[in-house]
Amino acid sequence: MHNNPDKKNISSFNLKDLDEKLYRVLFELSPTGLLLENMNGIIIDVNPAFCNSIGYKKEELVGQSVDILVHPDALDQVSENINQLKKGNILKHHEKSLRKDGSICYMDLHESKISLPDGKEGILCIANDVTEKVKAEDNRIQKERMEGVLELAGAVCHELNQPMTVVSVNSEIITPEMDKKQLTDKLDAIKREIRKMGKITRKLMHITRYETREYLNGRKILDIDKSVSDED
Repeated sequence: MHNNPDKKNISSFNLKDLDEKLYRVLFELSPTGLLLENMNGIIIDVNPAFCNSIGYKKEELVGQSVDILVHPDALDQVSENINQLKKGNILKHHEKSLRKDGSICYMDLHESKISLPDGKEGILCIANDVTEKVKAEDNRIQKERMEGVLELAGAVCHELNQPMTVVSVNSEIITPEMDKKQLTDKLDAIKREIRKMGKITRKLMHITRYETREYLNGRKILDIDKSVSDED
């Protein structure tokens, strides 16, 4: 019967060492930002992906409170989050954070309590930098708002142009030589158009839902006739 030369090596192999080495490889090579904290919110480890997204070196973060990464608007929530994690709750939230240079970034965070390699309890934070996604969404919203402003401005100009023209024409042809009936007719016409302009502006001020229609050169303007006002 032949002796297996590897038997001694297999029996003495330390699985704990393998687990720790595997953990370290996965931690370091993960394309997603990873951050480890103790249960007091002190950073004990970060991976390169997290450092790249936040602008700090690892040695600048280890030993620091996570508060260094939190935007002032969200600082009050840190303690509550840690308390929830201590209870075993898993947190998924979107936070405004600060890079080393002071610029704002946005992180989608997935946090949970875990057992650290040394056997102690800690917090694992999986952090996805979604700054560009947030900026793109903000730009989309701003663009839509601007389009809404232009549609409203176009509608105002279109709807008010006709009554303003009537008022202007009638006011210019009023002369001292006019007889009373002519003067009354012109003033009545001006009053009608002023009331019409007042009705338009009141509706514009209270619109709750609107539709648009085609205008000149492919542009769209708000369709006041089809718009719904809370005065209707």
